[in-house]
Amino acid sequence: MMSAVSQQLVRKLLVSRAWLWKDLVPREALSYSSSPFRLPAASHQTSALSSPVDQSNRILQVSESRCGDGTFFGPSGFNRFSTSSQRQLYIPLTKRGWGLGITYVKTKMLNLWQSATTKKKFLRKSALVMYSCCTDPINHLHFFNVLGMPDTFNSWHKITELHVWMCCVRMGNEYHKGKFIRNEIVKAFWADVDRRSQRLGPEVLVGRKKAVGELSDQFRATLFGYDEGFLREDRYLGAALWRHFFAMDCDDPQRLELLVYYVRKQIENLEAQDSYLLMEQGVVEWLALSDAKD
Repeated sequence: MMSAVSQQLVRKLLVSRAWLWKDLVPREALSYSSSPFRLPAASHQTSALSSPVDQSNRILQVSESRCGDGTFFGPSGFNRFSTSSQRQLYIPLTKRGWGLGITYVKTKMLNLWQSATTKKKFLRKSALVMYSCCTDPINHLHFFNVLGMPDTFNSWHKITELHVWMCCVRMGNEYHKGKFIRNEIVKAFWADVDRRSQRLGPEVLVGRKKAVGELSDQFRATLFGYDEGFLREDRYLGAALWRHFFAMDCDDPQRLELLVYYVRKQIENLEAQDSYLLMEQGVVEWLALSDAKD
């Protein structure tokens, strides 16, 4: 026997589907032959059920009796129904999957979780490849020479941070998947920063965690500054690059102008690349710094 809660749920469902009984089920189909739970004779002779509530109560009585031992005694007119929607009304609750309870729900949730996990694995792989494109193909020595930057860990961090931000801007157009890839790129970036900072030497390891924490705080401010400059005029973007990329230590306007052109042209190049390749493979093609003003 079903519980009171289950009975209420089934009744609501059957009431919502009462139009199926009125339009699709013939009168003789309501006569259950060879069933020990036959309805009273008076109800067989009724031309139509009086109300949707009476319909649901009648169906629930038969379904509940049949679900007790798992036996199914179909109606006499069951074989004449050809459509699956009509047959579905005569299938016991246990055969529909509703009677499986928590096991059925767990199976469905597990399948959905496995499907989502598989998709996330591919997206995470694309994010790792995209981050590697922000570090490996970049000619850091060329950046050091052209922009007058010292060959230090902080300079590498500023260059990589700029390219990570440009990838995040591009992934902002890809909705939920792009948001997931963007977050994974940032995670990979800070994991790489942590690994590289451990190789700087024993004299740096003392204050390494504090320094990485300061870089993390600066990263948040950098994202806001770059976003504001990108959405506004070049002078605002140049001011953001001067504050965050050059750390307010650049007195050559030509270098700053070159970097502004580089960012604008690089984002335009990212927008032109195929979204499918970026999402599925994560491969990013960068333009050279020397080609920014061409």
